[in-house]
Amino acid sequence: MDRTRRRTSMGNCRYRKLGVCVSVVVLGTFIGCTLLAYTALASPITKHDTLRQVVFLFRHGDRTPTETYPKDPYINYSWPDGWGALTKKGMLQLYNVGQWIRQEYGTTIGSKFKSANTLVRSSYADRCIMSAQTLLAGLFPPNTEDMFVAGLAWTPVPVHSIPRNLDKLITVKAPCPRLAEALKEAYANEARRSDVKMADYYKELTKHTGQNMSTITDVEFLYNTLEIEEQHGLQLPPWTRNFYNNEMRKIAARSLAIFTDSTIQKRLLGGPLLKEILLCMEDVATNSNPKRSYFYSAHDITIVNVLRTMGFTNELLKPDYGATLIFELYTADNGEEVKALYLNNTEISSAHPLEIPNCRSPCLLQNLKQAWHDVIPEDWDAECKIWITMGKNERFDLLQAVNMFNWMSRQENNKQDLFENVTEGLKRIYKAKLLPLEQHYQFHDFHSPQLDDPDFDAKPMILLVGQYSTGKTTFIKYLLERDFPGIRIGPEPTTDRFIAVMYDEKEGVIPGNALVVDPVKQFRPLSKFGNAFLNRLQCSTVASPVLKGISIVDTPGILSGEKQRVDRGYDFTGVLEWFAERVDRIILLFDAHKLDISDEFRRSIEALRGHDDKIRIVLNKADMIDHQQLMRVYGALMWSLGKVLQTPEVARVHAYIISSLKKEMPSVFGKDNRKKELIKNLGQTYDQIQREQQISPGDFPDLKKMQECLAHHDFNKFNPLKPKLLEVVDKMLAEDIAKLMAMIPHDEITTVSEPLIKGGAFEGVEDQVSPFGYKRGEGIDAGAGEPEWIVNKERYKYDSIFDSLGPQDGKITGAAAKSEMVKSKLPNSVLGKIWNLSDVNKDGLLDSDEFALAMHLINVKLEGYDLPTVLPDHLIPPSKRDT
Repeated sequence: MDRTRRRTSMGNCRYRKLGVCVSVVVLGTFIGCTLLAYTALASPITKHDTLRQVVFLFRHGDRTPTETYPKDPYINYSWPDGWGALTKKGMLQLYNVGQWIRQEYGTTIGSKFKSANTLVRSSYADRCIMSAQTLLAGLFPPNTEDMFVAGLAWTPVPVHSIPRNLDKLITVKAPCPRLAEALKEAYANEARRSDVKMADYYKELTKHTGQNMSTITDVEFLYNTLEIEEQHGLQLPPWTRNFYNNEMRKIAARSLAIFTDSTIQKRLLGGPLLKEILLCMEDVATNSNPKRSYFYSAHDITIVNVLRTMGFTNELLKPDYGATLIFELYTADNGEEVKALYLNNTEISSAHPLEIPNCRSPCLLQNLKQAWHDVIPEDWDAECKIWITMGKNERFDLLQAVNMFNWMSRQENNKQDLFENVTEGLKRIYKAKLLPLEQHYQFHDFHSPQLDDPDFDAKPMILLVGQYSTGKTTFIKYLLERDFPGIRIGPEPTTDRFIAVMYDEKEGVIPGNALVVDPVKQFRPLSKFGNAFLNRLQCSTVASPVLKGISIVDTPGILSGEKQRVDRGYDFTGVLEWFAERVDRIILLFDAHKLDISDEFRRSIEALRGHDDKIRIVLNKADMIDHQQLMRVYGALMWSLGKVLQTPEVARVHAYIISSLKKEMPSVFGKDNRKKELIKNLGQTYDQIQREQQISPGDFPDLKKMQECLAHHDFNKFNPLKPKLLEVVDKMLAEDIAKLMAMIPHDEITTVSEPLIKGGAFEGVEDQVSPFGYKRGEGIDAGAGEPEWIVNKERYKYDSIFDSLGPQDGKITGAAAKSEMVKSKLPNSVLGKIWNLSDVNKDGLLDSDEFALAMHLINVKLEGYDLPTVLPDHLIPPSKRDT
């Protein structure tokens, strides 16, 4: 029994052990299954677990051409939304990029836009802003409950942008003298390397396109146009089979690379954006809640600048539409790791990893900062300045140094300004005394723009305007007695761009986009006319002695007939008007055989309205027709021009007009109706001001143009008359300008012993001895060398008028003289100059001799001759020559 119990006990023991074993197996199986299930259901560790921030730099989508060329078969093609516009295809491209980013980086960026997480910047170009918006539409589609309009699958996202001329980050078009100088040098180096090799290539392209081709930038713009036309299904002309190829694409890529040809260019062009990217990444380490993503909508040149600044300089780059450069920041064991990727175009579903030059993988942020040290600007504004060394440890900004040495003034006890340099004196007077008046009465909104320092510093400039094939370019060649870079002469429209021909020891061509960032030249404001115009602007530098005294601007030939249908792609007449404001002489060139004034020519001449005192008419080929034909031609020409040329406006008169309109406005009710009434009756306001202020009609702005401008302004924001401002200007005209004018003869004696313009066709022109010299015996020179005073020939007329003005003690007052002199309808500025020349005794009164002299000078001016700065000896009244 005991044995049985023992056996039973042993058996029970074995059963118990088996139960434990089974329990262990079951428990182990349960744990294993649980771990297996956890492993199966849990998310694997991916890049999104360590990805902290991502930056996207992308090119805009497919666009229409920004320009064309004269022989383009599609020159009149109607592109959707105009030139340089983002197409529907381009919108879809960037929308797809946005969806791809959402798929790849949605976990990091988030499914909804939050300003705390994302920042978007764009170039100022419409196509870039619109590309950013379409990308964001694909990146942040709203849920049904988030739609603010039912069915509208779009969420508004802010896109930040600043004007091109202020941009120091994306397009980097803010003024930078050092960058402009470096870019100019890069173009010169490229020309030296390739001019001989490329000469025939340029010549052939010029023949096929009808457009002057002289730089790799010209080739790039042509390639872009051909590429867009081909991509939009347009059949290219046969000649392109030999040119539109990989070789042309390489030249176009070289044109993009030239902007970062040197270290300083990389530092100032690509460096600012790389610096911002580094700062964004550093913010991750220091900020508890940093932004997760940054987006930059830009151009192909922006991406090339950044890639080349990073060190990718061994190959030529030409990014496709939608190409995207991506920077990823990861948390790593030994710091933050940076990775770069490149999405070549929107057809590729995955980005290509890039090995960042000079930063071995893993590329840590601290190592990347060191690798980019030489191309990251510390202070962009300071580095943009051109410094000169003055002594051992002193440096000065070149522009400040120029101002310092050119401008030297001191104050004596009477606090009068003494000007050592006339140009600097004019700058100071303008900024201190005339500019406040212009700004107070919004003069620049209605008439000419504000003047900058380069406008004062520039040499006298001549603008040539005329229809195509009238000889404008040949005229320049004749003056210089040589060719200049970019010259092309022919029977068809050849000059298709604005060419500023200026002096420089280094001869070559400066493209428009480099010219407008040069702060020492006066062309910076031209950037407002856009890329289409800048592609048609260049500066040809020539080492000609003629150009030491003047600069010449050749303009595109004005079209006629069927050619007028060409859309230039920019505001042609607006550019003409800009130049007309600033040049010193406008030469209208006509062909005696081709006098029809086309619609475009008429618009161009109207753009010159208000500057007729600068205009001179040149009738080319006049020697090829007989005298009778010449008279008919002359009459027809003057009749046509007389319809469009008028007189200039004056800031002082503008102040009277604006303040008068302000005075007539009601304070509370009926403002809109009163505004319309005042604009309609503006002519009556002119008449009233003319009577009250004794102002010549020639000083008033064009009535119709002024009415159009006033319609867009709020009269309530106009300022009332401020006599103090007018007194300052009157005093400036009477005293400050007179002092400066008195300095001009001194300047000429001390600094100019020879003619200002020498060389070329000007050599030997100044004949001051024989009676056959230029303008000898004409205008102000009439009567020189004759025994009798020239004024006496018409003296009987002048004495009769003088007696009618009520002289006292043989003299008349300034007010009495003014009442007669304004009848000439010459501008007050001209009459003021005549008064100063005629008041020989400087006593503020005119005797009969001085009055006769004033009337003689008025007639000289009315006959189209210039007035002197100092009265010539032969015009001084005989009664005053001894004194």
